[in-house]
Amino acid sequence: MLLNITRPGQQAIYRLRPTEGEDSYGDPVKTWDPPARFRLRGAELQRVAVGVAESETERPSGDTLRNVRRLFVPSAVSLTAEDRIEADGEVWRIDGKPEVRRGLAMSVYTSAYVRRVEGLHG
Repeated sequence: MLLNITRPGQQAIYRLRPTEGEDSYGDPVKTWDPPARFRLRGAELQRVAVGVAESETERPSGDTLRNVRRLFVPSAVSLTAEDRIEADGEVWRIDGKPEVRRGLAMSVYTSAYVRRVEGLHG
């Protein structure tokens, strides 16, 4: 029996990864139909402060800030730039290189910036 240990109000966040499929010639290809789903326990999508996720030459617009988040996972997890993140039915693309950090106060955590996309291929 599985227990739901999600805190009330906490969203379920999943790492999506392409799976192996075949093209029309029978050759192996990566496909998002369906993706492999992995629950990121304790993960959060955090809002990004103005200017943090943008270069100094760009001024972030309200639209940009709505479409950028910081993924925080309180453990070391395998994330690549090819992965997607799903939270509350929305899909986010990893933007940059995910980092696993080891700190004195928080032990190990993984973080990455993510951008909202339309569908899995965005």
